[in-house]
Amino acid sequence: LGQYSDALRLDRTTMETRNKILGMEHPYTRETTISYARDLLDCGDYAGSELRLRRTYDHCLANKEFGPSSPTTVNAGRALSGALLQLGRAQEAEYLTRTVLANLPSEEGSASPNRLLLQLGLASMLGAQGRTDEACDLARQVLDDCRRLFHDKHPYTVACYANLAVLLYAANEVASSLA
Repeated sequence: LGQYSDALRLDRTTMETRNKILGMEHPYTRETTISYARDLLDCGDYAGSELRLRRTYDHCLANKEFGPSSPTTVNAGRALSGALLQLGRAQEAEYLTRTVLANLPSEEGSASPNRLLLQLGLASMLGAQGRTDEACDLARQVLDDCRRLFHDKHPYTVACYANLAVLLYAANEVASSLA
């Protein structure tokens, strides 16, 4: 916990300093707030993390300088979805992820990094709800897209392999329990 508390302190200091200098509306301040909220989650402050992520996401949506498709809004939505999944609220996380996906600009294409990361998270959310066939299909699609867009050793592709392995294992457990 020592390094987490150091990271938490540094992110909080960075967030407060950026807020004083740049203001809360600045993308750097918002991104630091997201990072700080992720640190809170890692340290077990689930309520504090969710509150900061939700405020940041909602603020970005309502702010004309950000809007639903800005990178900061997408990042906040993805972080909030991940937090909700960790809190056991997979359906709420799925809904939010589908909303963020729907707001991505079409010019990003079907295999943009943002879209792939959101879809990878969505596969986990589907798996957490016991929808393993749907989750595995989506995870395979994302893996194929990552392999095409990047390469087999890229961190996103490696994450896809790991995610698919977990989902396949879960699918096997579900199938075994039904037999």
